[in-house]
Amino acid sequence: MSDRLSEEELEEVANLISKIIIPELVRIADTYNYDRNSLIKYVTDLFSAMAEVASFENWKGGET
Repeated sequence: MSDRLSEEELEEVANLISKIIIPELVRIADTYNYDRNSLIKYVTDLFSAMAEVASFENWKGGET
């Protein structure tokens, strides 16, 4: 991957974050009575840690 996303790629990622991920995290926070900001920060830190230690090269979504 290059250091920069194209405008189209950036828009797709931004849509994923703003239209799917954040609304779902807000829903989960509200469902379980968590502070919304705290849950989003927690998940962001968790995702960052996963990106540092894991490889997604051979990942097949949905498989257990």
